Parts: sequence; structure tokens; C-alpha cells
Amino acid sequence: MKDKVGINFRRMLAAARWPSMVFYRGKYLFLLSHMRARSTLISHILGSNQEICGYKEENRPYPDRRALHLLRLRVMLHSEDYKLSTRTKYFLDKIVHNKFDISPDILRNEKFRAVLLIREPVGTYQSMVRLSQIRKMDQYADIDIFADSYVERLKCLARYSKNLKKRAFYVDSDAVLSKTDLTLKNLSANLD
Repeated sequence: MKDKVGINFRRMLAAARWPSMVFYRGKYLFLLSHMRARSTLISHILGSNQEICGYKEENRPYPDRRALHLLRLRVMLHSEDYKLSTRTKYFLDKIVHNKFDISPDILRNEKFRAVLLIREPVGTYQSMVRLSQIRKMDQYADIDIFADSYVERLKCLARYSKNLKKRAFYVDSDAVLSKTDLTLKNLSANLD
């Protein structure tokens, strides 16, 4: 009961702060990737656009359309962090783990767009090893755990792309560094 009252209070607060967003009919943009694919860099680049609100991982699954409304609500409540404005066209989330699944119904929704960011496995693994040294977490450096996780994530991204069809845009992680201008130009063109 107490939790439900808190949720309703937060909804009212968000509606009072952003009445134009209560009946928002815009779009949702998800950065779908795997760990160590430079997804943080891309999410910050996307989030710097005035028409895109968000820049980080919400770490939540999307089992149904209500989850999209909750994303919008969280952004409305923390609008200073997300730079929500009346120019917002897209709400952004970044998902790099299979445990935060997205339902096929959401993936087929015409208001849903995705950037599929993939980094080749050798560079990804080398980055995981560096992360394991920084965080003192040996499991990140285990090649078997990495390989299984990487393959399973790519299978999940392939499944997502089948549902998304032309509403997904693929970005090669290495091209972000080697062909930055072209990659960003193509990304921008695919979001219009």
C-alpha cells in the first residue's frame, strides 16, 4: 500500500512538472549492445542531442508497453539529470545485458527505434580483461565466461533486429573511432 501511494505521488509530481509529457506520443530510442562496446560513448553522444532525452542504462526489462511509460516517468521525475525539454522527440535507454529483455510487442511498435552497437570479440575481450584488473573481478577475464556471454548477447541482438526490421540501425563500434564523422552522420540520418 505504501509503495502504491509513493508511486502515485511520483506520477502526480512528474505530471505537475511536465504536463506536456503526460500524453506524450513521441518515440523511444534504445541503444542495444553488449558490454565494452563503447556504448557509454554513443549514449552520451545521443543524449547530447536536444531531441533525445536520456544517456544511461536504466537496468530494467521491458515486458510490456507500461515499461515504456515508466521510462518516461523516471525521466520526467529526474528531468535535470536527463535534460528533458519540450523539444524531446525520443526517450533513450541503453541495454547491454540479456537479463533486461524487451518484449516482441515493444520491438514491433512503430514508435520504437534502436541502435545496434557491436564491437568485434577480440577488442571486446581485451577491454573486459582491463575492466577485470580495474574492478578486481576475475570473472570478467575468464575467456569461457566471456565467449558464452558474448555469443548469447549477439543471439539476443539478432532476435531483436528481426522484430525491429527497418527501425534498427547497426553501428560498428570500431567505426565510431575510425570513421567518426560518417558514423554520426549516418546515425543522425537514420533517426529522422
